[in-house]
Amino acid sequence: MGQPGLHAIQDRRVMGGTDKRASDAWDIYRLLTDLDIGVTSAELRSALPSLRRVVAAATADILVERAGRTRGWLRTGDAEMASVGSEDLVAAGTDLLERLKVRG
Repeated sequence: MGQPGLHAIQDRRVMGGTDKRASDAWDIYRLLTDLDIGVTSAELRSALPSLRRVVAAATADILVERAGRTRGWLRTGDAEMASVGSEDLVAAGTDLLERLKVRG
Protein backbone atom coordinates (compact mmCIF):
# COMPACT_ATOMS: atom_id res chain seq x y z
CA MET A 1 0.00 0.00 0.00
CA GLY A 2 1.34 3.42 -0.92
CA GLN A 3 1.46 6.46 1.28
CA PRO A 4 -2.15 7.63 1.38
CA GLY A 5 -2.64 11.24 2.22
CA LEU A 6 -5.69 13.32 2.82
CA HIS A 7 -3.96 16.22 1.12
CA ALA A 8 -2.30 14.24 -1.67
CA ILE A 9 -5.65 12.93 -2.89
CA GLN A 10 -6.86 16.46 -3.54
CA ASP A 11 -3.89 17.31 -5.76
CA ARG A 12 -3.87 14.15 -7.87
CA ARG A 13 -4.62 14.24 -11.57
CA VAL A 14 -5.77 11.52 -13.92
CA MET A 15 -2.61 9.98 -15.33
CA GLY A 16 -2.61 7.59 -18.28
CA GLY A 17 -6.29 6.79 -17.92
CA THR A 18 -5.88 5.78 -14.27
CA ASP A 19 -7.27 7.93 -11.51
CA LYS A 20 -4.83 7.49 -8.61
CA ARG A 21 -7.36 9.19 -6.36
CA ALA A 22 -9.37 5.95 -6.34
CA SER A 23 -6.53 4.02 -4.72
CA ASP A 24 -5.73 6.94 -2.40
CA ALA A 25 -9.36 7.08 -1.25
CA TRP A 26 -9.39 3.30 -0.83
CA ASP A 27 -6.19 3.36 1.24
CA ILE A 28 -7.56 6.09 3.50
CA TYR A 29 -10.89 4.33 3.94
CA ARG A 30 -9.24 0.97 4.69
CA LEU A 31 -6.83 2.54 7.17
CA LEU A 32 -9.76 4.02 9.07
CA THR A 33 -12.14 1.08 8.91
CA ASP A 34 -10.21 -2.18 8.60
CA LEU A 35 -6.69 -1.46 9.71
CA ASP A 36 -7.01 1.18 12.44
CA ILE A 37 -6.93 -0.63 15.76
CA GLY A 38 -6.64 2.62 17.64
CA VAL A 39 -3.01 3.28 16.76
CA THR A 40 -3.70 5.94 14.15
CA SER A 41 -6.12 7.77 16.40
CA ALA A 42 -3.85 7.54 19.45
CA GLU A 43 -0.90 8.92 17.49
CA LEU A 44 -2.97 11.75 16.08
CA ARG A 45 -4.40 12.63 19.50
CA SER A 46 -0.85 12.99 20.82
CA ALA A 47 0.20 15.18 17.87
CA LEU A 48 0.44 18.94 18.00
CA PRO A 49 -2.93 20.69 17.91
CA SER A 50 -1.99 22.36 14.61
CA LEU A 51 -1.45 18.94 12.95
CA ARG A 52 -4.73 17.63 14.38
CA ARG A 53 -6.53 20.67 12.95
CA VAL A 54 -5.04 20.08 9.48
CA VAL A 55 -6.00 16.39 9.56
CA ALA A 56 -9.48 17.26 10.82
CA ALA A 57 -10.01 19.86 8.07
CA ALA A 58 -8.89 17.43 5.35
CA THR A 59 -11.02 14.64 6.86
CA ALA A 60 -14.07 16.88 6.92
CA ASP A 61 -13.48 17.90 3.30
CA ILE A 62 -12.61 14.51 1.75
CA LEU A 63 -14.72 12.10 3.79
CA VAL A 64 -17.63 14.12 5.14
CA GLU A 65 -18.50 17.27 3.20
CA ARG A 66 -17.48 15.94 -0.23
CA ALA A 67 -18.17 12.27 0.30
CA GLY A 68 -20.05 12.15 -3.02
CA ARG A 69 -16.97 13.31 -4.91
CA THR A 70 -14.76 10.83 -3.08
CA ARG A 71 -17.31 8.11 -3.80
CA GLY A 72 -17.01 9.00 -7.48
CA TRP A 73 -13.26 8.44 -7.31
CA LEU A 74 -13.80 5.05 -5.67
CA ARG A 75 -16.23 4.05 -8.41
CA THR A 76 -13.37 4.24 -10.92
CA GLY A 77 -11.53 1.51 -9.01
CA ASP A 78 -12.30 -2.18 -8.74
CA ALA A 79 -15.59 -3.67 -7.56
CA GLU A 80 -14.55 -3.68 -3.91
CA MET A 81 -13.64 0.02 -4.02
CA ALA A 82 -16.84 0.81 -5.89
CA SER A 83 -18.88 -0.90 -3.17
CA VAL A 84 -18.07 1.86 -0.66
CA GLY A 85 -20.96 4.29 -0.40
CA SER A 86 -20.99 7.95 0.53
CA GLU A 87 -22.57 7.04 3.86
CA ASP A 88 -19.62 4.72 4.59
CA LEU A 89 -17.17 7.55 3.93
CA VAL A 90 -19.14 9.97 6.10
CA ALA A 91 -19.25 7.42 8.94
CA ALA A 92 -15.49 6.81 8.77
CA GLY A 93 -14.73 10.53 8.62
CA THR A 94 -17.12 11.41 11.42
CA ASP A 95 -15.65 8.67 13.59
CA LEU A 96 -12.12 9.97 13.04
CA LEU A 97 -13.19 13.54 13.76
CA GLU A 98 -14.77 12.40 17.00
CA ARG A 99 -11.64 10.48 18.00
CA LEU A 100 -9.42 13.48 17.19
CA LYS A 101 -11.46 15.76 19.44
CA VAL A 102 -10.09 18.86 17.74
CA ARG A 103 -10.91 22.06 19.58
CA GLY A 104 -10.13 25.59 18.60
